[in-house]
Amino acid sequence: MREPLNPRLIRLVASQYRELQGLRTMAQAAVPMAFGAWLALAQSWWHLLLAVPVAVAWGWLYVTWINERIDDFYDSRCGRVGWRSLPLSHTFLFMSLAQGSALMSWHFAGAAFLLANFTLYPAFAVVRDAPYRLYWIVPLLVGVVAGVQFAALTTASQAEAWMIRVALTGGVAIAIAGLGDHLLLMRTLPAGFRLKAETTDSRA
Repeated sequence: MREPLNPRLIRLVASQYRELQGLRTMAQAAVPMAFGAWLALAQSWWHLLLAVPVAVAWGWLYVTWINERIDDFYDSRCGRVGWRSLPLSHTFLFMSLAQGSALMSWHFAGAAFLLANFTLYPAFAVVRDAPYRLYWIVPLLVGVVAGVQFAALTTASQAEAWMIRVALTGGVAIAIAGLGDHLLLMRTLPAGFRLKAETTDSRA
């Protein structure tokens, strides 16, 4: 017989249901990983420019097909708790700052800014949802290391190597956290257990 679920865990899943849809996080994490791999393999700026149409195609595919398939999976498997837009994706913020870091000065202020933004959501998830989402400590640690290392950069070549390293490790860390969220949702809402909408779904 299955053990009764902790009411606190049920409240967490109901209130953070969209955030816990880890397949979405994993799909988004493919972007920094691909960006890091492209930087590592590119031999010139022309090669980097070729990434633009690829990125546009991926963005179109994600918005028009992948995101809808993920919604359909969770809606049919777990049900709905109402429709509301997600907050700014940690993956999007992480990716934007990793790319934009080339425009920042390599000093304490820039490192502190990156450190705060790389670690804000992971730290919030770990503390707010403890002990259920402790796996977000993986991107939290990556963010701390990335921010500290940024302060030590002194040359453009070091900055490029840093960007590649951060994009790859950050993407992997976020994917791991997304997998943890997905598994938590699947364990908490077994087959046949469906959440019901609390508000009218605006897409209906």
